[in-house]
Amino acid sequence: MSEFIVESHCREYLLRCSQANRAGKFTRVSKETIEEVNALVDSVIRQIESKVPTPLHDLPPCPEALRCINGYALEKCRDRLEAAVRKIMANKVQHTPSVGCTL
Repeated sequence: MSEFIVESHCREYLLRCSQANRAGKFTRVSKETIEEVNALVDSVIRQIESKVPTPLHDLPPCPEALRCINGYALEKCRDRLEAAVRKIMANKVQHTPSVGCTL
């Protein structure tokens, strides 16, 4: 089960990339490819926090209700993450050797 992606949508997009960029070479998407895309999305999400320097002092505790970003920021993050995931999948299709018909 994928934690971060909608598997059926990813399969469809990967096959669309195959149709557009590889003349439809791939007609199936393996479970391993879906797991790899999911792992790459997890990595991208983890990189968001790792890009910010660690403060000199410990962070004070923060109650769950105290959120510092609004819905607009979350929507921008969603749009950019969606674009990053599509790039990940397009790169996966482009870098997969033309052996067999399964990505």
